[in-house]
This record gives sequence, C-alpha cells and structure tokens, in this order.
Amino acid sequence: MGTKSRMTARNDRKPIISRLAGGDLDSWLSQQLEPALVLFDASWSAACRLEFETLVALAAHFSGRLRIGALDAGTHPEVSRRVGIAWVPTLILFDSGVGIARWEGARNADESIREIELALSHVPDLCSSSSGHRKESIR
Repeated sequence: MGTKSRMTARNDRKPIISRLAGGDLDSWLSQQLEPALVLFDASWSAACRLEFETLVALAAHFSGRLRIGALDAGTHPEVSRRVGIAWVPTLILFDSGVGIARWEGARNADESIREIELALSHVPDLCSSSSGHRKESIR
C-alpha cells in the first residue's frame, strides 16, 4: 500500500497532509529530514473530524518545518497499539522516527501551535529561524 496525499487549501497556502496506511508509517517517518506530526484519528469520531480541521491549520502554519500525516487508528489497530494510542484523536510529534511529544483529544489550532512550538524548541538541531531547516552538524 502506498501513501496517499491530500492537498487542502487554506488561504493561499496548500498544505500537504499525507493520509497514511498501516504499513506506511515507519517508511514515511524514515524518509524525512524534518520532524513529523501525525494525527491518529477514526472516521466515526466527530472529535477527530474537528481535529482534522485543526491539522489543516497546523499544516499551513508549520509548512516547510514539519511533515504532516494522518492515520486511521480504527482501520490500523496494530499500528495504534504499537505507538500506544489509547484515545482518538491523538497527535504525536516524531523526530528521527521517535515520538517526542503527544496530545490526546481535540484541541484548537492556537493552543496546538503553542504546544508544538514548545516541543520543537527542545529538538536540539532545529534552527529557531522561521525557515525551520536543520542546522548542519559541525564536528
């Protein structure tokens, strides 16, 4: 199964949110240089539909700094168990394939942006500039 991408327009920006299948998560996380934010949701959940709208706003805000994905936890319970999903919606911030922060329940975009920015400030090799590109390691 391949990764499906969904383009969602918000203002002039067109953030990309990748809709991931169960086996895609590990490969999707391993092919990136920047951190990733993944929404674990369920199609039957009204809270998840609201959280997806927040994810669209987050994708626009963090464009170029984070990769954004969504995975249906109900359709892919094996992946959900492996990453410890107990509640939907759940957002997990990954860096180098490792979950470094998680948030459970529907949240508004402003609150999520503040909390994600705080979590990203603890990722040592990210620039604090608006470009969000990783610093080159000098050793």
